[in-house]
Amino acid sequence: MADLNTLGVVTAAERGAEMILKHPATGADLDITFDVLGFDAEAVVQAGREFDRAEAKRTPEDRARDGESAMSRRNVALAVAAVTGWRNVQRGDADVPFSKEAASEILSNPNFVWMIGQIVAFGGKRQNFFPASSGD
Repeated sequence: MADLNTLGVVTAAERGAEMILKHPATGADLDITFDVLGFDAEAVVQAGREFDRAEAKRTPEDRARDGESAMSRRNVALAVAAVTGWRNVQRGDADVPFSKEAASEILSNPNFVWMIGQIVAFGGKRQNFFPASSGD
């Protein structure tokens, strides 16, 4: 019998999980690991709310000038909120220590849109945040 106390999606999302980044062309595992909150975590939900409030205040002219879709920008905001750490991130020969500012800079770069897709897919999949045995 399932114990409902072990099935709280917010609790699981707040614990977070390690996500191994995959190569954008081959899908092979890279040696880069991101610590990711599930998208039910309060920080991620709050980032979505803040984005939605700001988006609602934008004029049609603002939206027309912006070449990026609202959904793409929202996904960046959610990904930045969800990533709480990383390992083995480098630019050139320099290690990039984790900070929210560094995460925002990298994840906002159009060259790295493939990372956003992986974070959104991983963060939105609740199974990633429960121990394998919790589905018994």
